[in-house]
Amino acid sequence: MAGATLTGAGWLVDEIDRQLVQYDAETQSLVSADGTNLSATFAPQWTANVQRLPVFENFGRISEFTVATSGATFAAASGGVLQSNCIKMTSAVGAGSNASGTKNITFNQNTVDGMWVYMRTNIRTSASVPGVTLYAGPLADLGSGNRWQYAFPSTLSGLASEQAVWIPKASWTVVDGSPSWASNMLSYRVRVDSNAADARDIDLLGILWGGAKPAVIITFDDGWDTSYSVGWVEAQKRGIPLTHYLIAEELNTAGNITTAQAVQMKASGDYLGLHGADPWKVTSRIASDKANLLATGLSDCKHASYPEGDVGLATEWMTTKAAMQSAGVVTSRLANVQTPALLGYTDRLMLPSYPLSSALNLAGAQAAVDQAILSGGTVIFYGHKLAGSADSLTWVTSDYIALLDYINQRKITRQLDVMTIDQWAAQYAGTRS
Repeated sequence: MAGATLTGAGWLVDEIDRQLVQYDAETQSLVSADGTNLSATFAPQWTANVQRLPVFENFGRISEFTVATSGATFAAASGGVLQSNCIKMTSAVGAGSNASGTKNITFNQNTVDGMWVYMRTNIRTSASVPGVTLYAGPLADLGSGNRWQYAFPSTLSGLASEQAVWIPKASWTVVDGSPSWASNMLSYRVRVDSNAADARDIDLLGILWGGAKPAVIITFDDGWDTSYSVGWVEAQKRGIPLTHYLIAEELNTAGNITTAQAVQMKASGDYLGLHGADPWKVTSRIASDKANLLATGLSDCKHASYPEGDVGLATEWMTTKAAMQSAGVVTSRLANVQTPALLGYTDRLMLPSYPLSSALNLAGAQAAVDQAILSGGTVIFYGHKLAGSADSLTWVTSDYIALLDYINQRKITRQLDVMTIDQWAAQYAGTRS
């Protein structure tokens, strides 16, 4: 199978409707050989305010792939976004099965920092490994020698709904030989592997290059007192706005912020959003938690974070998400699904985030900021408490201050924006979930 070539200057992308199209960086449009603007073809169906990205792969034609299956499936499906069709990968519960598709196409990552894999995860797994692996090599049909691979890490095991997963070029590992991104890759493969505990059901929607303006959002859950006395105070010194997800019943209680402090944070430009004491898988809690917080006058409750990050496994998350939509929630944040969000492609009600806790050290948090800059995505941090040592709910105060300084330096040099979740969501002119 012959494919298109990707070059650094002009982003010559894959065949679309049997045409070769080029990305014009100056006009931010996709143009055919005869000069026709084809960008509307690739609109991700979100909003005119979302930057359209160069498309490397749209997974619209299964005929372009050499498929291999062993107890799993790799097949065409409806429900695509960049095209009407997409490719669905599935596997049943039980170890040992897999399915893959290999495509011959010339591309080179030497002049880019990574790629976004745009996908829809229909079954949210409990497995520690998502079970998706990409391969690339300099020979047709992924022939042996000088091959790369990228296995989705455990930090992506909680994926649900539509997500664009950022894959840094530096995170690929060697399969064999001595691969180099300075050489053209002539083929790539996508593979799904089964798991003994969970089924897999993943729709491949596209592979994209580039992003929007990099951004960082810092959030705090529950309204612990140090989110004010340290979190807000230190952020204010640097002109960094925060987002706080509050539980109405915890205000003015021991160890938590007061209503007066919440008012002060809101007046400073911070956003106060909705949280709860118990998981919203019991969907009736969403309405009661929202009503209680609305009654305080502190929040419009347009934005929320899931209590304990828990939206349910398998397909249970779909019910939770539907209840959030019914409650009028515009965005909601997961916990510990570590990839940048991509404006226009990441499901607004299933936003990934990085923990400010013992699960992430300062170097890891700084690396996440760097990923935002490299990818053009948005990194969302979430914390609870700040103190002298870290645990599952606490981050070290000195690390938090160092992270603020790291972010602020890059804000001053205009490498990224720092904003609240409400400011970020305002970039959507329309809605789609």
